Amino acid sequence: MNPRNVFEPGFYRIYIFYEFNRINWAVPVTRALYHDGVLLSVTQETWSGFVRGRGYYFFFEQEGFAPGDYEVQFFVGDELSARATFTVREF
Repeated sequence: MNPRNVFEPGFYRIYIFYEFNRINWAVPVTRALYHDGVLLSVTQETWSGFVRGRGYYFFFEQEGFAPGDYEVQFFVGDELSARATFTVREF
């Protein structure tokens, strides 16, 4: 795998990989995606996975990811646990 944070336009799905440790069962986990500071997507679920390990999540944009700057935020309960950024270039 070759992770990067700058992409060419024309893709519809992006995967976010993460490591986690000590996430308690039944804690709310929230993932938010922002494009140029505007909230595009937010998902929340009750954690039912392992206490520690590696995981991934993907975001899908029906029309493809537009050029600009993106930020993904990962919350465990009310605490911001991780943040990642990526950029989609202009054509």
